[in-house]
Amino acid sequence: MAQVPDETSPKKVRRIRWQFSAAAVLLAVLLAGIVATLQLAELAREEIRREGEAVISTLGVYLNSEIDKMEKAASTLSDSPWIPPALIGGTTPDIERATAVLKRYQKVFGISVAYLMNREGLVVASSNRDAPDSFVGENYSFRPYFMEAVQGKVGLYFALGVTSARKGFFASAPVADAAGRIIGCVALKSELQSIETHLRHYPLSFFVSPEGIVFLSGRKDFVLKSLWPVEKKEADRLLASRQFGTRPFEAVLRQEVNNGDEIDFEGERYAVWRSHAQIGKWSIVLFSHAHRINLYRLVGITGTLFLELLLLSVVAVLYFTDRTARLLEESERRFRELSITDGLTGLFNLRHFYACLDAEVARSRRYGHPLSILLMDIDDFKQYNDRYGHMEGDHVLENLADTIRRCIRRTDVAFRYGGEEFIVLTPETGKRQAAVTAERIRNDFRQRPLQPNGRTPVFKTVSIGIAEYKEGEDPRDFVARADEYMFRAKRAGKNRISAPEPAEAEERKR
Repeated sequence: MAQVPDETSPKKVRRIRWQFSAAAVLLAVLLAGIVATLQLAELAREEIRREGEAVISTLGVYLNSEIDKMEKAASTLSDSPWIPPALIGGTTPDIERATAVLKRYQKVFGISVAYLMNREGLVVASSNRDAPDSFVGENYSFRPYFMEAVQGKVGLYFALGVTSARKGFFASAPVADAAGRIIGCVALKSELQSIETHLRHYPLSFFVSPEGIVFLSGRKDFVLKSLWPVEKKEADRLLASRQFGTRPFEAVLRQEVNNGDEIDFEGERYAVWRSHAQIGKWSIVLFSHAHRINLYRLVGITGTLFLELLLLSVVAVLYFTDRTARLLEESERRFRELSITDGLTGLFNLRHFYACLDAEVARSRRYGHPLSILLMDIDDFKQYNDRYGHMEGDHVLENLADTIRRCIRRTDVAFRYGGEEFIVLTPETGKRQAAVTAERIRNDFRQRPLQPNGRTPVFKTVSIGIAEYKEGEDPRDFVARADEYMFRAKRAGKNRISAPEPAEAEERKR
């Protein structure tokens, strides 16, 4: 399609390039700033992670060493030759010797109490035999550590003491007779005071059960609460077992936390570190202040904003420097558009038609491609104008312009040729193909109702002449042939297309 040469194109291209470049630089700085901010935050998170894991590792060492100590002590105690007689014979001397052994283990290993139970779970000897809260005579057959021991396993269990109501870690081991039959078990309890001492150095540290119950913590007000919500069925089971007492478990957080999470807690931002202990699915949880992450992020954001503002100020200077020139160019462009556009129909005008025609004819000569034009005239337009007035006549012209726009291809160009005449340039198109486009326009226009002054619908028609460019032909002669064919259509009865072949004139009536 022929186009009007745009004298400002190079300037527009340069302007677009520098605007694109400026936007690209701003975007690049922004993306670099985002990456740098994320990396700084990740650096802070990594520092906090290393510190948090070091703390968790230290607490884990203390806890696991206590578990190992208790497990080994229980296994060693169950092998003592002074223990089975107290369960087999049950005489006073046997009980006293067993009690002496239990007291010695309690003292040597620094534990709270050591005791001996028969196969029914009844305590027959205990290191605290003479204390007011002596275990002797108590039955702990419902405790999981007892059940595991009588099945030949070492039992490990964190719970509140049934008798003392104090927190403790229980370790048990089976006791067998000479024939290898399990006749009872020994049990040790540690109140984990050394572990609690270490936890106090880290107030937001927790030793939690698989269900989320805080068993030990650097803050006493969290002990025996749930760190995250416990399902009702699970809570009912725990309350029935009395493992953690009989009070409901108040949740500290809204949901379970995992290693690497970040949470808001008591108005502060914390990073969460969680590591599983060597017993069951118990875990050590630590909350570390995350203010360093926010500080590092702030550094990255501030730096990015500073660079962005600096670049934006440069872009603003360039933009406002260029603005006056762009406004002037825009005014020139609009004036130029007005000079080549028909004010009524919005199509290109006659002046622009000849510029496009010359360009398309030159291209057709250069490449040998076909070129056709459609010249059309509204039938009986003068009578319509005289009858209904110029304003209604203008509506007819606008209607035909609309029809042409809808019916031509994107490569075709439409013009108002003058008065009620219109012309369409169809590059790369022979006469037969141009006739298809012409037929679309003719048929569409004759079916469009017009209602002059709101009266009964009126239908108008158009006559169209089609000419195909001949090699070496002058462009004005080319147009004159189309004009002649259009008048032939008029003389042949109007509302038709005239496109004579070279050998023989041929008209088609619709």
